[in-house]
Amino acid sequence: MIGLTLAAVLLYTLLACLFKFASSRTRPDQVVTVATLVVALCAVGVMAWRNEWSGSWQGAMLAVSAGVLFYFSSVYQLQALRTSSTSMVFAITSLNLVLAGMLVLFVPMFDTDLTLPRVLAIMVAGAAILLSLKLDQVDRLSRSVLVALLLLALCTITYTFYTHFFQEILFYIAVNHVVGALINWRKLPTIKHTELRWGLLLGVCMFGAFWSLLQALALSANNAPLVLLALNIKTPLTALLAVPLFKERVTPKKVLAVMMATWAVVLWRM
Repeated sequence: MIGLTLAAVLLYTLLACLFKFASSRTRPDQVVTVATLVVALCAVGVMAWRNEWSGSWQGAMLAVSAGVLFYFSSVYQLQALRTSSTSMVFAITSLNLVLAGMLVLFVPMFDTDLTLPRVLAIMVAGAAILLSLKLDQVDRLSRSVLVALLLLALCTITYTFYTHFFQEILFYIAVNHVVGALINWRKLPTIKHTELRWGLLLGVCMFGAFWSLLQALALSANNAPLVLLALNIKTPLTALLAVPLFKERVTPKKVLAVMMATWAVVLWRM
């Protein structure tokens, strides 16, 4: 479990850096189309290897809905990375878990309690977003970041619904990600070699990160919260790597915003 959790943290951190590199070298629609198609093919490959072909049309409908949300959230993340810093984009979009949790509070079937740590998480998350809106032009949040945050939160809720009723995770991954290719299938012939290479790299990394996380959660038994808390390391780790890799500046307000965004997710999972 520890090895898989570490692999998930490293792969999600690598994925954040790759998103930033790809944002200035590719067109968002095209590279996300390739990446999601690669993830779907990886999932189908594992399903074939394990001979797991179970699934239902009800689960497929949820997976398709989440796939549409995930596709456009990824496009908006790439657009945001063109004008905003890596550390801020991924620190704020990681708050989708808190935002999704807030919305799930109003769904009786999940029986989610509004505990003191979660109230504090909501307050800290809101403060982190407000602080981010007051940073200078390079680090200030763009509209694309906020749209990506909302779409990711809705995607998380859809995935929560799926796991509540269905167990076929590989089926979900395959259907969820093939939607990206279907949305933009008419542009497939216009994809450049550069976008194909970046999409392939992003897709393999996406699948590896998601698969490692799911396997770690499956093996964690009663330690699932610990796995999810450990995953939060990716936010400050990404912020640290962004300084030498992307020449991002370190300012007190920016460090505080990243720390608050990370702490909000930690509080929500307590």
